[in-house]
Amino acid sequence: MMISKPLKNTRHEKFVLSLVKGMTQTQAAIEAGYSQHTADVQASRLLTNVSIMERREALQFLAQTDTVMTVTERKERLSFLAQEANPGKFGYQRQPNITAIAELNKMGGDYAPEKHLNLNVDVRFVIGRGYVTERSDDERSVTEGTGEAKETETA
Repeated sequence: MMISKPLKNTRHEKFVLSLVKGMTQTQAAIEAGYSQHTADVQASRLLTNVSIMERREALQFLAQTDTVMTVTERKERLSFLAQEANPGKFGYQRQPNITAIAELNKMGGDYAPEKHLNLNVDVRFVIGRGYVTERSDDERSVTEGTGEAKETETA
């Protein structure tokens, strides 16, 4: 991504900086010096400006790359946490160490992929289709898939 220079229009630059700081569009427009009455309209108009959009993307990219840890940094930090002594009230606590090691293993792909199986059975399909028919608890009639229920007589 190309790193853009600050915008020539100071209001536009202030607007973009306010957006990147996390303000809403309307708040950013007001902060940039636009009227409270027209801030919504101005913000919408400014966001269609190509140079403003490019500047915003460039600033967000820079902010992200400065604050997000690389994979190597994350692994180093987790390795430090895994080896750290964690004294507690009743001795050393090992759960933080184990959790850090588990995360390192996940990042390294040391675990086999998890397999999940979802099984949904619709019992209504079986009941009333000739396979099983509703009777009292004592009587149930099962047929061989003919679609007909047998009548059973009890003495």
